[in-house]
Amino acid sequence: MHFLKNAIIGLLLSTVLTPLIVWTGVASPFVFPKAVFSRSFIEIALIGAFIYAAFTLSARPVEAVRSLEARLRQLAQNPLLWALVLYFVSLVVSTFLATDRFWAFWGPIERSEGLWGMLHFLVFIVLGSIFFERKHWLLFFKLSLGVGLVVVARACVEYFGLFGMTPNDRPYSFMGNPAFLATQMLFLIAFSALVFIENNKFDSTGGEQRFWRYASPLLALLFFAAILLAKTRGVFLGVAAGAVVLLLYFVFQKHDGKLTASGQADGGVQPSHFRSGHVSARTASLLALGFLSLCAAVLFLTRDAPVWQSIPGLDRLVRTSLFDQQDASTQLRLNLWGLSWEAFKARPIFGWGPENYIVAFERHYDPNLAIHGELWFDRAHNKLIDVLVTQGAFGLFAYLAIFGAALFHIVKLKQGPKALLIALLAAYFVQNLVFIDNLISYLFFFAVLGYIFRLWRDETKSNDDARRPPMPTVPPITYLRPAYILMTGAMLSVPLVFSSLYLWNWVPFNQARLYFAAAVENSVDGMVSTLAGAMAPYSFVQAGIRTSAIDETYLPEFFYDDAVRLNPQHVPLGEILLKGMQEIIQRHPVYEARYYTRLVEMMNGYARSDTTYYAKAEPIIRSALEIAPTHQELLYHLAFNLAGQGRFDESIQVSQQAVDLSPTVLSAHVKLGFMYAMAGQRVKAQREIKLMEGLDPALKTLSEHDRDTLRYLYKSWGMSEKRADGEH
Repeated sequence: MHFLKNAIIGLLLSTVLTPLIVWTGVASPFVFPKAVFSRSFIEIALIGAFIYAAFTLSARPVEAVRSLEARLRQLAQNPLLWALVLYFVSLVVSTFLATDRFWAFWGPIERSEGLWGMLHFLVFIVLGSIFFERKHWLLFFKLSLGVGLVVVARACVEYFGLFGMTPNDRPYSFMGNPAFLATQMLFLIAFSALVFIENNKFDSTGGEQRFWRYASPLLALLFFAAILLAKTRGVFLGVAAGAVVLLLYFVFQKHDGKLTASGQADGGVQPSHFRSGHVSARTASLLALGFLSLCAAVLFLTRDAPVWQSIPGLDRLVRTSLFDQQDASTQLRLNLWGLSWEAFKARPIFGWGPENYIVAFERHYDPNLAIHGELWFDRAHNKLIDVLVTQGAFGLFAYLAIFGAALFHIVKLKQGPKALLIALLAAYFVQNLVFIDNLISYLFFFAVLGYIFRLWRDETKSNDDARRPPMPTVPPITYLRPAYILMTGAMLSVPLVFSSLYLWNWVPFNQARLYFAAAVENSVDGMVSTLAGAMAPYSFVQAGIRTSAIDETYLPEFFYDDAVRLNPQHVPLGEILLKGMQEIIQRHPVYEARYYTRLVEMMNGYARSDTTYYAKAEPIIRSALEIAPTHQELLYHLAFNLAGQGRFDESIQVSQQAVDLSPTVLSAHVKLGFMYAMAGQRVKAQREIKLMEGLDPALKTLSEHDRDTLRYLYKSWGMSEKRADGEH
């Protein structure tokens, strides 16, 4: 039994390796493999926990049931537990009421979240709360620091272009996204501080204590440097907020501790490691706050100075402005949040459902967003707004309750790193006001909650034992029936979790692997056979792997390559790809308009040699417009389709409709000018292009596709001196 318990602990600790997992042979290589890895280890740990419970109940049924009864009474008094229960109840209700319940439950592989993914984090914190002691959470944090060191090393290789790599000014390492990398670093800075504070409280050699005493601060500095390289403004705000909260804690604490070589300041920070002598914690904090305020003021007042553009991270931070239209990222978020508010008002109580933000986005799309490009968002880039839209007011209340309950527990602690934990929660909360969560941030956040829960449990256990009245005298036989029921339930759960491992981890991952591998088969028959094997049974990876393969491989290399597409031997390949997209639309008819546009683009490839496909594609694109009636990209598709059928007057009318939705969108004018040109109305086409050039002579917001269209028009009009980059 001791071996089994250690195995469960080891499996849970193994999840710290999740950030390193990347598999380029599948769609979403930086996300989906991480999800499969972490879920598999959590599910195997759950199997071990059920077996452990069954053996315990069979060996000591009376003692086990009594212990469980006492534990449940203790947990019933825990606000954090009730907050988590409330949040997951919200997730379940919103999933049941979602526009597309399938995606609400499973989640697309691009995010690998959904209710199913979130339930794994719940299992993680439950098992951690049962099997982890405080020292195990500390070990989790230490191992995370080691993994983080590898992640940072990879980021440096990318940034400096070492070992033949192309330099990347915003590295993403094993995370696939610079912002995800920065969020991981934010947690690791806090973990470094936790290890620094907590390490000497547990049995360890003097050498190990000395190592972490000096390594932790150095690692924290390294992780902060990685944040600078990632250039993610939201995480900068989070770090700043955490630092301010940490300092304010010491400013307003009731007992003014002294930072002495032998003492410990209130809040769990142990300044003995700093050897700072006798300094008032309040005075030091006030001085630090003043210094930070001065730095912020200087940065703001000199934000236009060229020197800041040479410092990684600060170059993007100083360009942030709520009122500057040139700050596209900030303006985009403001527009997106306004759209989200309208979506919330449409379904205010339980929201649109997890992973259904894209549905709300399409229904309430703001045409002014097209100024920034042809955009589709599945997240609000603000965690509170995202929860508000997908889970409604009930979900937002539950989400905030988690933070409130965690803060309540921290404040009530008699010992422990109180100030640091409050600062970490503040930093994470603030950075999420302008960004989104990901698998690693969820894993670390739930680990922090588990650690807080363990601190509370350790402090309340002794008090409860002293205050608890004697257990009522109950015949032991009374406990046997519930013990056998629980034991039976535990054993029956084992094959269910094994089934989950196979059906919802191995099978989907193998499907993703096969679909990707089909593109490199040596024969068409081999490709079709591999694709057919990867497409059944239908699972939550199908939409992701099919659309990804269409976008990256089959659209340019098959549908738009006449020599390949027109080869009679390749007919079965086109048929199975078309059927694959049609099946997605049939299963999710109102979820995402881009499913329709991909099918239309595939049919456009066939229309290059058979114009009847334009007529076949028209009702498909009109169905997409029913989902997102104000999205200009869909109108562009319809205009092109109508022009392909020779219905130029209608195509011009549809293009004009796109312009009218937001007249400042350059792309809409380019499309309208092109439609005029196709209809042979050169004067009107040139007038439209001239109008577009007047809106923005630099043409900064034009996509490369629109620039290609401009080049084609300029060349056809004999204007070889004009360029599509705004320089003439």
